[in-house]
Amino acid sequence: MLSFEPVSRRLTVTNGQYAEIMDEKGVHLKTAPLSEDKKKPVRGVIMIDDVIIYLKEGLLYQYRLLSDSHEPYIKGEKFPPPFSKENYKAYFQMTENHLAINVGRYGSYNLYLIDRKTRKVQMKNKKTASFKYLLGKADILYVSGSAGKWSIRQMTLSTKAERMLTQIDDLTDLELFTDTTVWENKKGVWMAPHERKIPFKLPFPWKLAGKYRDRLILNTGDTSHYCRTGALIETLQRLSVEIPSLFKK
Repeated sequence: MLSFEPVSRRLTVTNGQYAEIMDEKGVHLKTAPLSEDKKKPVRGVIMIDDVIIYLKEGLLYQYRLLSDSHEPYIKGEKFPPPFSKENYKAYFQMTENHLAINVGRYGSYNLYLIDRKTRKVQMKNKKTASFKYLLGKADILYVSGSAGKWSIRQMTLSTKAERMLTQIDDLTDLELFTDTTVWENKKGVWMAPHERKIPFKLPFPWKLAGKYRDRLILNTGDTSHYCRTGALIETLQRLSVEIPSLFKK
């Protein structure tokens, strides 16, 4: 489990007991003890400034690097997974105002939302079908459904109103972006811009390799391509007009 803090550009990696903190070049900076009991491992971490927030035994704690001290991040609130409490993980994301945690394993997760200023839980036990989600300033994107019948949903944080962005019946991997959903299946890599909802298959033999911040990573052979999804969509739309044969199934 790892977390990258973009301001100080530090990486935190944990084995469930200790967190190793490194700079962006991989130079070791500090070892932080988070759990002395192997039977009570840390399930996930995120670093915010000089504080590591971590989930252990369903509870949120914070470890202050400067004082080497532990304390509850939120008292009296638990963040459990939907079913089994064995071998689950917690996946953190944050914005200026919110902290989100997706807790679970094997396609079954509970999504939680916390106000960072008040430290009040604004949403709990939201069922999701993937550890992948995207927390924005005004909304959150997540995967719902089950195998063979997934949907990408968008929830507005202020009103909790939801809408479905796209449906997926076959996938091996996916990535969520503010303007589109990208996924791969046996037929190739697909994109579904959120405002048009109609998916289209990428015309070249690309492989979905992940994302870095707001960039999509696609592989062709030994070459990786870092793409802005908006620019890629515009290029593909232009090609669909100029060379429509590229997009024929």
